Amino acid sequence: AHYNAEQIKMSSKPEITKVAFPVFGIAWHTHINGTSILAHCGGGGSARSGIGNSIVITHYTPDSQAYMRLTIDTMDQICVGVAIGASFLGHNIDRNQFDPDVVVVAAVGNEIRLYSAFTGRLLSKEHTLETEKAGVNCVAMSADGTMVLCGCESGRVLSYKLQGLPQPDPNANGEEKKGEEGDGEGPNTQEEKEEEVYAVTELIQLAEMVSHEKAVCCVCFRPGEVARCISSAKDGSCREWDARTGKMLAVMQCSAGPPPEQRGGRKIPHQILVRGCAYSPDGDFVYTCASGRRGRAFLGKWKRMKPDPTKKMPAFLPVENCCVAECPVSAMSMSGDGTMAALGSVEGNISFIGLEGMNLIRTFSVHDLPVTCITARPTPLNWAPLKNMKNLTIDAVSASADNKIALISAQSRRMTWMGLLQRLFWLLVFGTIGKYCYDECEIEIMSGDFESIKQCLCGPPPSFVTAFPPH
Repeated sequence: AHYNAEQIKMSSKPEITKVAFPVFGIAWHTHINGTSILAHCGGGGSARSGIGNSIVITHYTPDSQAYMRLTIDTMDQICVGVAIGASFLGHNIDRNQFDPDVVVVAAVGNEIRLYSAFTGRLLSKEHTLETEKAGVNCVAMSADGTMVLCGCESGRVLSYKLQGLPQPDPNANGEEKKGEEGDGEGPNTQEEKEEEVYAVTELIQLAEMVSHEKAVCCVCFRPGEVARCISSAKDGSCREWDARTGKMLAVMQCSAGPPPEQRGGRKIPHQILVRGCAYSPDGDFVYTCASGRRGRAFLGKWKRMKPDPTKKMPAFLPVENCCVAECPVSAMSMSGDGTMAALGSVEGNISFIGLEGMNLIRTFSVHDLPVTCITARPTPLNWAPLKNMKNLTIDAVSASADNKIALISAQSRRMTWMGLLQRLFWLLVFGTIGKYCYDECEIEIMSGDFESIKQCLCGPPPSFVTAFPPH
């Protein structure tokens, strides 16, 4: 099924926010107290660019007002991916023990780092043993906050378990915590002191999943379950894994339609890139977004099949594969209720796709450069607390290397009886004024002389202005 370009509905422009650096990763989390937390990351890479590398965490009140913003400097390492989740590990140090801490998982160079979303404090970091040219591309956190996934440039997928470390009692005597200099019992160097302060959560590697032939673009946990996860890569496939053992459970080979026309008679291999993948809320369907380096983009829907020992059937079968854009899609995110998918293209457009009928809802022309990342609302429409200036629910937040973050709403304001009466009132007022002006200056208007019309409508200047011209 192919979409018709004439069906695209251009709506009002999204709200654009300028930032100080190119953005390569963004995440959205809704806290239990009704606030929204947005985290975006990026930078200029090396110090020679003159643009710093940072992670910015912004907290919004239930009435969509930004009340706290934390900036974390990642120094010479650029962060290209973030994820946010609630975790009960290490929360009792700074906050009430019944209130979970919100953890920001960041892919910084070759490391996975955990930060507190409330204080910006570094909780833990783990090196992935990747080479300098093959770092971490994407991260994900399980719904219960106990596991972390990361996808690497080399094609590996790693799973980690979060484990809280025992912390010293803050009310204990400070002399008991100190060790004498040089005896090896206490921290002597500055690095050891920082490790003692910040290491409140430990990342323990569980499994290494090696099957992708090219860089991993997206990783995702199955909702309500930490055992299964999926990953998509630039090798044209989406794979399901057992995150605890690393066993591959299924392979979904995606399609992006026929290869585009060759240029200049040269045969260019049709490489398929699966930029995004996501589970449905019940975990029975998997959605993938695949495209070539040029040409159309396709949104695929895969159904989980019941295992049958008597028949050799794949774990997932394709249900639909719909064309959703005439150009490659570079970012994908699915809403928390599973009703729609937000797609960002290499032309800077944002499209919303209804997943029930695989139909195009709306599209927006937002960015000047390809969309690098996008995040859809993590809650159902009725529970989404983040709204724009027109009091419409924000459905997605996108970012690009053009230093712009866009808050986009696919909703439209419904006409009320009060709004209709207001519009009729102002139409009557301005219509009456226009009719009066036409009756008074009909001759001047018919003649078409602008100066005469001006003199008729405005009249000569007051006498006190001509008598005493202002300085």
